[in-house]
Amino acid sequence: MTPKHAVSPLADKKTRRAIAVVFAILGIVLIYVSTVGAGIAERSELQSVSGTVSGVEGGKDGVAFRLSGDPRTFQYTSKSLKVGVVNQALRREGQVVSILVDPLGRTSPVFAEKKCYAVYEISVSGAQLRSYDEIVDSWKADNRLGIWLSAAFFVGGA
Repeated sequence: MTPKHAVSPLADKKTRRAIAVVFAILGIVLIYVSTVGAGIAERSELQSVSGTVSGVEGGKDGVAFRLSGDPRTFQYTSKSLKVGVVNQALRREGQVVSILVDPLGRTSPVFAEKKCYAVYEISVSGAQLRSYDEIVDSWKADNRLGIWLSAAFFVGGA
């Protein structure tokens, strides 16, 4: 006789199957984000933009900001690293900011309500905070991590 609250083998099998499906979906999402959504623009494709900061939003996950005279929203993402340093520099009043962005906005976040333009290089009042090469290296490392994590989710779901 089985105890009153014992889980049937069928329910346990369904639970394991549901968990496997969730892990597989997470693996697929990570692969998509790490490869398809990982486009890194070539330096020659980028546009230089300068101005004073007219608005800043964000924190440790990334910083969205606008420059005076430009209607676009620019995004310095956490995968570029040193978000705190950039966030603090952008919040100082009267600073002239120079950035490199993809004018086509190809790296706008997948589920963003509005188009954002990824920052590939940033200088504030003539001091370079992050170079193009530093940001590209950070993005590539983040993308490699995503591939490994997606593989772990597939193995975990098996």
